[in-house]
Amino acid sequence: MIFSATKHRLLCIGLVVPVLAMAPFAEAAIYQCQDARGKLGFSDRPCAVNQAQTLIDKEKPKGPGPASASARVRPMLASYCEKSIKNGRLWLSGMREAEKRDFESGGIAAIDYQEKLEQLRRLDQKMTTSTCLASSAGKRKFYECLNSTINSLASCLSSHGPI
Repeated sequence: MIFSATKHRLLCIGLVVPVLAMAPFAEAAIYQCQDARGKLGFSDRPCAVNQAQTLIDKEKPKGPGPASASARVRPMLASYCEKSIKNGRLWLSGMREAEKRDFESGGIAAIDYQEKLEQLRRLDQKMTTSTCLASSAGKRKFYECLNSTINSLASCLSSHGPI
């Protein structure tokens, strides 16, 4: 079966929500994987046999000295947060349009369309400058991920957990 871009997006949303629900139960360790081309990726599972692997322990702060990890982290700037949120909202807008086209063409039922819009609305409400500025650990990584225009909201959510 061939998936349209819209159906692929719907599938991504359907997969992201359960992943987010399981995030609190995730193990502390993550794996950094590098393929033969040098592309980096992160996973909660060991890397493929043909990839270089680095085990990263999220529980332990890196670097010398007894200072806590939060004491060494520079605060997020409002302009940085605003760009991250703008990128996330652009992605959300595209998703809303894709959902609308799929609904109008009969690709999804009204109840499913409304449910998807509600999921997107909740994500939109969570992305604020104040939550970004106050973020730490995984939530900070989420906003850092969104700051890049090449990252999608779905990839940032799946890599860095719920906001």
